[in-house]
Amino acid sequence: MSQVSRHTILVVCAVAVLATGLLTMLLLAAANYPVQWRTELNAERRRYLEVIAQAVEYYVLDREELDLDIPSEPAMIANRSECAVRCPALDRDLPCYNLEAPLVPGYVRELPQEPLKPSDYSTGFYIVRDVSGITLGACYTFYGEDVTVHLAVSPL
Repeated sequence: MSQVSRHTILVVCAVAVLATGLLTMLLLAAANYPVQWRTELNAERRRYLEVIAQAVEYYVLDREELDLDIPSEPAMIANRSECAVRCPALDRDLPCYNLEAPLVPGYVRELPQEPLKPSDYSTGFYIVRDVSGITLGACYTFYGEDVTVHLAVSPL
């Protein structure tokens, strides 16, 4: 076999190995993309809850008391009170709680909404008061992750 054909075979083999490696990396990245996307969406939901929690906190600081009648059972954060919305994370229907009236536009420009389930009235997030403060949570999550934010507010 000649020297040129031996070098040609080595170059072709090297290119084939590199192409196979590149293709493998691309396939692995493509297979992992849905997982990364869903994880990032849960993180975005948590950021939205933090925005709402901060608006409530500023509202309370301005008034030096929590004069919102936040329910002791979970309620869907909405722009009206007369509705009921299914919350898959809690596996039940929630009554709506109008949090838009006290917070918009003074504390937040608009209430953040669930990115994948937009609604004309419901945010896709719930609120509940307990003895240690207020908990805000996402009704739609991936991987059964508990996407909640707790806000310690006193006095309740």
